[in-house]
Amino acid sequence: MCSRLDNCARQGELIVMAGAGLSAGKPSALPGWKPLNAAIAQALRHRLESTLGRPDWLAEVMASVDVERDADRFPPEYQAQLIEEMVGERYFRILQALDVDVVNAGHDGVAALAAAGAVRAIVTTNFDRLIEFALCRRGVKYVVAYNDAGFVEMGERLRAGRGGPLPIVKIHACVSAHRSMIDTLKQRRRGRSRHLEECLEPLHSGYWLYLGFSAADLESNRDYLGLVAGAARSAGATYVAYPREPKPNEDTERPKLSAGARLLMDAFGDRGEVIEAYAAACLRELCERLGVSGPTAIAADSALGLARFQEQLRARTDALAPAAAGLCLAAILEAVGEAEPAVRLLDHLVRKDDLYDERETADFRALQLQYGRLGAAWGRFVAVPDRNGNPSNASVETVQSLARIQDSEVGFAASSWLACLWLWLNNGQEATRLAAGILMGFANGQWEGSAPRTTRRRSMHGCPLRRSVW
Repeated sequence: MCSRLDNCARQGELIVMAGAGLSAGKPSALPGWKPLNAAIAQALRHRLESTLGRPDWLAEVMASVDVERDADRFPPEYQAQLIEEMVGERYFRILQALDVDVVNAGHDGVAALAAAGAVRAIVTTNFDRLIEFALCRRGVKYVVAYNDAGFVEMGERLRAGRGGPLPIVKIHACVSAHRSMIDTLKQRRRGRSRHLEECLEPLHSGYWLYLGFSAADLESNRDYLGLVAGAARSAGATYVAYPREPKPNEDTERPKLSAGARLLMDAFGDRGEVIEAYAAACLRELCERLGVSGPTAIAADSALGLARFQEQLRARTDALAPAAAGLCLAAILEAVGEAEPAVRLLDHLVRKDDLYDERETADFRALQLQYGRLGAAWGRFVAVPDRNGNPSNASVETVQSLARIQDSEVGFAASSWLACLWLWLNNGQEATRLAAGILMGFANGQWEGSAPRTTRRRSMHGCPLRRSVW
């Protein structure tokens, strides 16, 4: 099978598909999907603990988050969705911490093949620009497509068979343009655009070399990017699987692959091969067989890229307002079933005097809303009296937090949760008054207080529709 790979490389027909595993090798050592999310959560934890002056306060509860993540009960895209909903595009600015310039031998191996004319195009799921940096070092000109406009232009060029700079298609976009990045649950459920699939269509005829690519997206979407269907028209494929120690009594004749990777390679039939090797070593051997200059020896005894990423990540999360960081971390805790620690965290922030200058910001109002919402949902926390039998400070502050923002942009949501809170506090009359006002508003469009925020879209008949987002 290597002869098919070598022949296609000599003909310049290699399509390199690079995943996160390519950037995991030292000295780049960038984290994969799960470790990346764990690092972001820990950076948020540090931001909050330093703000509150309570080192290691959240250590135990954050360990619970790690347990859920390791057991695949807290998917990375779900955490991304929660943070994005709390702080918007600032989440993607946090992801820009991945923009380091520490290339490894794997990146340079791809660049070596490209410099030799063996590579027709590079397709990557990675946000980082390490392949691009490696190409620059070898003087290889390239053009990158990472959004719909770029995919359309790139697709036209590929279909026309025009020469020119090496095409790079970044499936999940690029750290250089934070608004382009694809990482949240909603984004992934929505799927990639048809422009991207059309852009990749001319490349399916080439020979695909998969490096550090988990193929995890194929497990939830068999039609992901048309990779499986495109295999039928391909010259073949080589999937480079990360070497690992076999388990006792495990079949070692066939490399262990994820369900997505197995689905992908089965689609190639006898035109596909799977090898266990480190990406850099595989590329070095391929270059030797082709008689071209292989990857440059790059010291791999340190994790310099990881250190730079961690430094940048800490700086970006520390730039978040404490209220914003608290919103993100509380959402994560609630999502893994730690609602009580979440509401106690918000309680500390809402009542912290040092945050007084934040009280007129949208982040702080959102903090008050989530604090009140959790208080309403967690009536046990709100209804617990103090030692003298009076309403606890937390109970009083939860109600006041919602009351203070009733006339703000989140006033409708505040009033809705306040109605629930009044029920917990045995004030049915006030709860009924608020609920009646909300129901009448939906019935006749006349709102006593703040109306729900809405997004507008059109039905299939062109009629405007409204969806409440509170």
